[in-house]
Amino acid sequence: TCDMGSEEEKVSPVKSKKRTLKTASQIEALEKFYD
Repeated sequence: TCDMGSEEEKVSPVKSKKRTLKTASQIEALEKFYD
């Protein structure tokens, strides 16, 4: 999935930044879920 994210960053950095923020919150939710 990391490779796909890198490709998206090259295509449109602005969308990737927003997506990164969303991904960060998703990771936090996953961490809480696993805990």
